[in-house]
Amino acid sequence: MTNCARCRLVPVLAVGAVLTLCIASPPAYGINLAVRSGPGVSAQAAGEIQRTLLEADDFLSAEFSITVSRQVRVHLSATAEAYVDSILRTGVRVNETLARMGLTPGGHWMMVDAASQIFINLGHPATGDQTRFLSDLAHEMVHIYHQELSGWRGSPYAWIQEGTAEVFAKHFLHHKGLIVYPQTIAAAANLLRERQSVGGLPSLGSLTTPDLWERRAHTLTRRVVYATALVAVDYLVQQKGKDALFRYFRLFRAEPEPEAAFVQAFGQTSLEFNQRLHGYVREAR
Repeated sequence: MTNCARCRLVPVLAVGAVLTLCIASPPAYGINLAVRSGPGVSAQAAGEIQRTLLEADDFLSAEFSITVSRQVRVHLSATAEAYVDSILRTGVRVNETLARMGLTPGGHWMMVDAASQIFINLGHPATGDQTRFLSDLAHEMVHIYHQELSGWRGSPYAWIQEGTAEVFAKHFLHHKGLIVYPQTIAAAANLLRERQSVGGLPSLGSLTTPDLWERRAHTLTRRVVYATALVAVDYLVQQKGKDALFRYFRLFRAEPEPEAAFVQAFGQTSLEFNQRLHGYVREAR
């Protein structure tokens, strides 16, 4: 099943069944969206996903001052098994080991591949938590914007990719009135300060590639590594501004080394920034 890419879908109860009406109300920026539903995914669920993605695109297009040029295909599954199967069958440049982590307890339930496809397991318990659901959905959408900025080239540092996705997802939740952004950053900084006092913060140098990221997430918990990336990118934007952050991703159109792009965009090495970040966490209140 594929939903119309330019409509908002509104579920209506009629004669004991849920029908889905297509209401023409295109988003302000107009992402080209195709939602494909697997067995067991209701039209109502697919419509809600599409509505939320269009709303997130309205917000993110304005934040990034760009539109996504490629069609974004969204694959919805009703179970973890169908979700992972969809990734392995359809995903582009997907790490099989990482994909299969979607079958494990506590494993991922959304991911984006190298071709701007979003895969979602609607059978995951997290779908019952509205704030987490919206945050994770916006997070994955931000990765699409990373790809647009970089021209689908290069390998930016994992902590910048994940931290940028977290920052803008949290801004989206703030925009919707579900969280207060400064309080969210303060809570993440507090978590890191507690970690700093007992075992030290993870070095950003240990969070540069997807493999290293997953390794640290396993040893330190996902909560700690995502908080690290969130606070790091928020602090980076405080110091250098959003334009420098976006410039970092655009530099990958020429496929530079990640460190060379970091120095060119931010005027410092990642090691220097890592040292400043640890001092900032110690002093932040």
